[in-house]
This record gives sequence, C-alpha cells and structure tokens, in this order.
Amino acid sequence: FDFRALRTDGTECKGTVAAATAADARETLLVRALFPVNIAVRTGSAARGRMMRPAEAGLGLRILADLLAANISVAKAISTFSMLAPAAWQSALPDIQSAIWGGSSLATALGESSLALDPIIVTMIASGELGSDLVSGVARAADLSERSAANRNAIRNALAYPIVLAIAGTTSLAFLLIFVIPRFAAIIADVGGKLPRSTQAVLWMASAGRAALLPLIATGALAAVLWR
Repeated sequence: FDFRALRTDGTECKGTVAAATAADARETLLVRALFPVNIAVRTGSAARGRMMRPAEAGLGLRILADLLAANISVAKAISTFSMLAPAAWQSALPDIQSAIWGGSSLATALGESSLALDPIIVTMIASGELGSDLVSGVARAADLSERSAANRNAIRNALAYPIVLAIAGTTSLAFLLIFVIPRFAAIIADVGGKLPRSTQAVLWMASAGRAALLPLIATGALAAVLWR
C-alpha cells in the first residue's frame, strides 16, 4: 500500500507499507507513531518496482554495517547513515527512519521500504537480528551484494570483446554486400560480362541486406538500450 501520513511532530511523510488489507496497513502505521491521511493499493509498475542494483545495495549496506560496528543504536546509525547514504537510498530513508522510531526491526523497515532490496538480503539481516548479531548480518548482506555486483561486471566484461568483434565483422560484411559488390556488378554489366551464379547469389543477398538495413539498425539500437 502507498500511504501519506503525519508524524507526531506534524510533518508529513510518504511511503509504502506491506500489509494484507488497508486496515492492517493502518494498524502498522499507527504502531510506528504515524497517523494515516491516505492509504491506497499500489498498482501497475509502481507495485512491481525494479530491484535495486547490487552495487548500490552493497555500498549502502557496507556503510550501514560500519556504522553499526561502532556500537551505536540502530536509530542513531540510520540517522547518521542518512548523511552518508548513496543517492539510490535517499528517497526511502525518511520512511525507514520512521519505521525504526516506531519500533520496527531494521530488516522489517528495509523490507517494507521502497528500496526494492533482494529478499535474500532482508532475510540475512533478519537472521542476524534474531541471532543478536545484527552487525554480522548486515555485513554478510553487503558481502553478498558486492559479490553479485562483481559477478555481473565480470560477465559484462567477458561478453564485451566478442560482442565488439561480432559487430565489427557484421558491419564490414554488410558494407561489402550492400555497397562494394553491387558497384562491381554494375561495372561488369556495363562491359557486357555475364555474372556467375555464385556472384548472382551474393548480389541477391546484398539486395536483401539493403531492404533489411533499417530494421537491423533499429534492433541493434534496442539491444544496446536493453544491455545498459
């Protein structure tokens, strides 16, 4: 559920809360000392959300783990974290702070926030809280996110070289088929020469390539956007 609520000091806050019904969402907000003004079911792409990138999650969790390792309370760690957190975390921090001040655990506050963290990360933090070792739980979650980010980068780097070779080879072949060979064919035709069957087949391929040039360019551009 999306909600808009008032804090005890009169300031307004917005965010999301996980609940089965609107009544449950209202009760959860009241427990956090938030007074609901509006509660609405999340719909469409806003409800699905895109999961936070591992690199962004890992950086934020690493900073948070270092703060908790200084033997300060979770509430104070989150307050300090708001001044150090990466940009991807900033929009969700007010709701996380409100949840912590309302008595929620760190795992619950993170899981119900708009960060869209990997559920495995939230579970690791929750297990650390249950085992009275929150610092280790957050640190392990940071390690997992950092390894995931490193693996993604390694895969992208490994695929980059063959992709560049494939693009260069395809571009060179397309240039020959579409521009170079047809000119030679025109020269041979002008002098009255007869083209062999293999050359005629290549010219047919060049003609088909010219017809498919724009769709191929559009497909390549779309693939590049999706790859990012």
